[in-house]
Amino acid sequence: MASQMTTDEDEIKHLTKESVLYFISQHAKNSTIKRSDFVKCILSDANRRTQNEVIKQTKDTLKKVYGLELIELNENVKYYMLVNDLEYNYNIPLNWPENEKNQQMLLLPILTVIFMNGGTISEMELWSFLKKLHIISDTSHVHEKFGNIDRILKKDFINQRYLVYEPIKNVNRQDNEEYIYEFRWGKRAEHEVSKEKILQHVSEIFECEITHFADQYAQINKENSSLHG
Repeated sequence: MASQMTTDEDEIKHLTKESVLYFISQHAKNSTIKRSDFVKCILSDANRRTQNEVIKQTKDTLKKVYGLELIELNENVKYYMLVNDLEYNYNIPLNWPENEKNQQMLLLPILTVIFMNGGTISEMELWSFLKKLHIISDTSHVHEKFGNIDRILKKDFINQRYLVYEPIKNVNRQDNEEYIYEFRWGKRAEHEVSKEKILQHVSEIFECEITHFADQYAQINKENSSLHG
């Protein structure tokens, strides 16, 4: 019996190491991971009890050693997503690869304008905002530093779960379109980016107290209460 327990513990320890390496390698891509792909790659020969224990220990290791939180997304297909827990809790800068730093510079203003706009922004409103920043123009959505803005917003940031891009019913119908598209924060943004930090930054720009933005301030307090309640 003792020998069997030792064997099981060794297997769990080994599979946990393999799992941590697997998730770390995927995190470099800022992508989500299908649970079925992870199980097939690492845990295909393990029973359900072993799988559950490996996932539990993997979560603990990622959080304690790497400052990463493993989140499970229950969508049509189950996914895992790694988020930077240190950034959210301790305000340590996002550790993006060098070739993605430009995307970070583009992402934060977009998240800010969405948050300050009430949590969503239409595609046309976002294009208007980016034109004011001289990131896009009427004739081109390709920026010399950021690259193809349409691809980054509608593919890269969507796949990375920083943004959600979805159709909504067009209630105005001034342009005869039945649906329009809007952007909102994705799951990764909700976990990695502090709305309070964003509001502090905006209040510094406008030289006012954060309480001046009553709706956003109330939302932050409500979310903080839920988080600690």
